[in-house]
Amino acid sequence: VLGDEGATMAVLALYDGRRQRYLDPGDPARAFLDDAAFERVAALDAEHDAVVVIVHVLGELRDHTRDRWEAWAERLVEVGADAIVVHGTHVVLPAAFIDHPDEDRAIPIAWGLGNFVTDMGRDARPWRRGRDLPKTQSPRVRESLLARLELRAGGALEMRFVAAWMNDD
Repeated sequence: VLGDEGATMAVLALYDGRRQRYLDPGDPARAFLDDAAFERVAALDAEHDAVVVIVHVLGELRDHTRDRWEAWAERLVEVGADAIVVHGTHVVLPAAFIDHPDEDRAIPIAWGLGNFVTDMGRDARPWRRGRDLPKTQSPRVRESLLARLELRAGGALEMRFVAAWMNDD
């Protein structure tokens, strides 16, 4: 929880990897994106001015979202998320808004921030484009967004981005 009394923002980090079977379901080191997580978001929403949900996905080098991601993002908005930041794609995906079903407002979501500090694209050059390049040669892994979330007076949450490019690993 960040901020001062009367202006607090809760940040919750979740993991959307359970369906991939890479982890044991009872692994206590992970906060899975499951029913308990949605209940936690709703509880945080009742206690704080804003709730930011950060979700790690297994979607390396994807160039679009998955239907499953869009479904849980809509559900997160329904239970009280005020902003959603997704990472794990290692490439920049679009930022968008999800309309809140019960309120007249749109919730910002960043579907992929790319890489900020990495050596994934060590052989990549800006002029190399192509979807079939391995990650060490794709310039897309050198692009990134830095997300800045600011809680404004009255509880409004604003999300802004700064674009970045890693020139040399």
